[in-house]
Amino acid sequence: VKVVSYIPSLSKRNKEQDIRKFYSELFHQLNYIAKDKVALIVKKNDLIKSYFDKFKLIKELQIRNGDVKFYILVLKKNERKNQK
Repeated sequence: VKVVSYIPSLSKRNKEQDIRKFYSELFHQLNYIAKDKVALIVKKNDLIKSYFDKFKLIKELQIRNGDVKFYILVLKKNERKNQK
């Protein structure tokens, strides 16, 4: 895993529109910098899964820190098919 990041999720302070814009840009950049796998740490995993079009979820772990639940999502970059 080359990239590991705790990224924001929807909350009272984080509007859905802002989070969607952030996720879109994050996955756009990850597509260029990730060679194979990335790991993300999020509090809520429902919205982010809609941005996995160029990545495949290979592992999802749930952890707790006191009363706070986090998800560790390990993604593998989809392999490009060879073009003629």
